[in-house]
Amino acid sequence: MSSQPAEPQPTIAPAETACPCGCGLIVPTGVAERERGVHADAEAAAGSANRRPIQRLDTVVLLSGAVGAGKSTVARIVARRFERGVHLDMDVVLNHFVVSGLNNDPEQIQLGLRNAAALAANFHDNGYAVIMEGAVPDRHSLDTLRTCLAPRQLTLVVLAPPVSVSVERDRTRGGKSVAHLFGHLDAQMRTELANEGAWLDTAALTPAQTAEHVLTLLRPA
Repeated sequence: MSSQPAEPQPTIAPAETACPCGCGLIVPTGVAERERGVHADAEAAAGSANRRPIQRLDTVVLLSGAVGAGKSTVARIVARRFERGVHLDMDVVLNHFVVSGLNNDPEQIQLGLRNAAALAANFHDNGYAVIMEGAVPDRHSLDTLRTCLAPRQLTLVVLAPPVSVSVERDRTRGGKSVAHLFGHLDAQMRTELANEGAWLDTAALTPAQTAEHVLTLLRPA
């Protein structure tokens, strides 16, 4: 009786793995995949240019935009331009600190926004340039951040390439691909936040070029 060859078993990714940034921490695999993609992209885009670090920033920056707009990569490049810079990933605060009971209902989202603002305020008050980054799609969420950060100033910059560009970037980037889940946010932002902040069409820009545009907006006239 001949035996049939065993069917290959699917590879199951470990629940936790070493963070690729080199910090030595063991983190959830999803976080590591995100960090790996963001870290590699930002390193490549930032290059090895020897720029004098910017000393301080008087405002907290919120870098928003739809999925695939380049928020994470650009936020990290911008933060690195400061002598003391923080890239505050709001997705981590909203989705990765809670280990049970996470359902992203409105109450949890508001709690996450308040927590992100508290972190930003603490860093800002201790002399760090804070680049918050996340898809903030509506005026209510933006107002929550402003209220929690007051009297500190919040400067909104929206990365807004055409939807087709965002979807393609999301498909080809490292770490994750979620445009099929959150592609609707682009239209919501353009409707609810059209008159808020500075909007940048980054379709023809590299992440490094986009970062320079953001820094230009932040420099005093």
